Amino acid sequence: MEIPKFSGVVSDFISSVITLPEEKGTFYPLAQEFEKELIKGEIVVRTLDEYLYPEIQYNFLDTEIPLHRASSTVSELAPLFLYLKYTVEPGSVLIIEEPEAHLHPGNQRILARFLVKLIRKGVNIIITTHSEYLLEQLSSYIMLSKIEPMKRVEKYGYNEDDFLKHDEVATYVFNYDKRSGGNKITGVEITEEDGISQDEFIKIHEALYEETLKLRRDLSGDV
Repeated sequence: MEIPKFSGVVSDFISSVITLPEEKGTFYPLAQEFEKELIKGEIVVRTLDEYLYPEIQYNFLDTEIPLHRASSTVSELAPLFLYLKYTVEPGSVLIIEEPEAHLHPGNQRILARFLVKLIRKGVNIIITTHSEYLLEQLSSYIMLSKIEPMKRVEKYGYNEDDFLKHDEVATYVFNYDKRSGGNKITGVEITEEDGISQDEFIKIHEALYEETLKLRRDLSGDV
């Protein structure tokens, strides 16, 4: 019976975990800080026997839990934390597919702050997302660029370097095109005053609002 092969991406990830460098990377302390804030623990790699491959564990309250038994939030973020601890350096390109997956909206805000700190330290980040919470928070960081550094700290509770310049960010929306059978890619407006345009999400909110109004009228007997 032929054994199914991993996809290239999964194989590359497994290979990179097996060959993680022994030395901690530049962003090790930052990754640890956000691990504690997002997952209340730490992702560790243990070699239980010299003849076995390393095993990824979730260290929570001094208890090590195998990654496959941890929550989806922990397992989804584990690769990101490991790469940041050992591999990513200033100037690296970090590509993350839907970083908001399995994250509470409050944790999405924390993650956005994490991404901004990496950008400020010279990491180039490409993400795909369906989260309006993540985009709203990133928009706030763009608007914060026009606020004086001390005011960011004293009034808004951020650090002085918690900001994004509008020309540091590019956003695109992918819409399926029935005629071509592919996707049409359109740039999204970004300004210092409003951040990232939320038009795509606003359309959905308006459609839901109109539908809710109609349903309430019908249920109340109004014509």
